[in-house]
Amino acid sequence: MPFLLHLDICRQDEGWPPATYVMIGTKDYDLTCGFAFVTEANIIAAIQDRWSSPTVQTDKHTIGHITCHARLLAKCLLASIGNNLTLTLLNKIPQAYRNDGTYMLRAIKNNIHCNNIAFIECIREKIATATLAQHDSDIEHYLIFLKNNLRMIMVKPADGKKFRGLITYILGQLKGTTNSIFLHFVQDLHVQYQEGNFPSITL
Repeated sequence: MPFLLHLDICRQDEGWPPATYVMIGTKDYDLTCGFAFVTEANIIAAIQDRWSSPTVQTDKHTIGHITCHARLLAKCLLASIGNNLTLTLLNKIPQAYRNDGTYMLRAIKNNIHCNNIAFIECIREKIATATLAQHDSDIEHYLIFLKNNLRMIMVKPADGKKFRGLITYILGQLKGTTNSIFLHFVQDLHVQYQEGNFPSITL
């Protein structure tokens, strides 16, 4: 996402970079790339003291204070995202922490991650339910359909087993061709795949 790249560039110079990290035990986690290791409970444990402090009204305007860092990060994030995502975040983030950039950054990353998984699952299901017959038994149209959809899948889904058999399914559909030369090619390819000759292909 462009704004995350922008965030990484900006934090090289701005005063709020400390708010992009969360300390869990004795280890610091960078929320721009290690958010998956940080739970919501971890975030709340890390930030609740600063927003319940009796001096919070002063802290959040004191340059160099972590509460100020967190507030400035929140302003940067809100200025970098669209209205729809802003509304989504404000509905998910507790009222007490809506000015905290650390909480907001983790919420944004989690939202992007979940949406990406949902998108990938949708594409894989679309491929798994497609048939050669739906493309008028036209191999070229079916392959174009596969190419256009597979290119959008960038990472594996959380449940990697659900659609692990896409290659077998696709080869099975391709066997429906009436082109004898292509049919022999697909049959040979299917046998090689079943024999484990393509270990790097896990689709």
